[in-house]
Amino acid sequence: MPSKIAGRLLESAQELFWKYGIKKTSIEEIAENAETSKMSFYRNFENKEDIAKKVLTKFMDHTFKKYTELMNLDIPFEQKMIKVMNLEHDESQNMSNEFIQEIIANENTELKSHFTALSDKYNAAFIRDLFKAQEDGYIRKDIKISFIMNMITMLNEQMTKESFTSMYSEPKDAIKELGQFFLYGIFPPRDQE
Repeated sequence: MPSKIAGRLLESAQELFWKYGIKKTSIEEIAENAETSKMSFYRNFENKEDIAKKVLTKFMDHTFKKYTELMNLDIPFEQKMIKVMNLEHDESQNMSNEFIQEIIANENTELKSHFTALSDKYNAAFIRDLFKAQEDGYIRKDIKISFIMNMITMLNEQMTKESFTSMYSEPKDAIKELGQFFLYGIFPPRDQE
């Protein structure tokens, strides 16, 4: 368990990374925002990349825990997917386009590898859940799960394109739009009929 100072630094880094992105946030700003010193930062973290990886891990683990709780609910799969879509929207609150761009289209291979490994864990569980839903009749039997995952990847790649993200004032709105398009295509959700 991290010390209180390390915890404050993690919270500070997440707040600033979400707001300005990783590149535009300095170690001095993280320490100042956490009401501690740069020396305290280096006692707890090697560098900005180290704290960025820990922020990502904390965030992804938290989101994955909530995802697992939703998938364990005793409700139809379609309702679970709506809740998951809302979870992704809620969890993306306050994330800047800069942060999302840096994570999804990161040139830093170590940070990108770390994010990919975390995403792979989440995706493996999601794929298992899709196969189970298909087995239970919630997803068409004639559709390949690999096709669904490929389409999700293509939709997620839109978050790296200025032409797409510029249509929305906040990343959370773009994420919600992508989720709704994935679930409903161009038709309104059934409860709005």
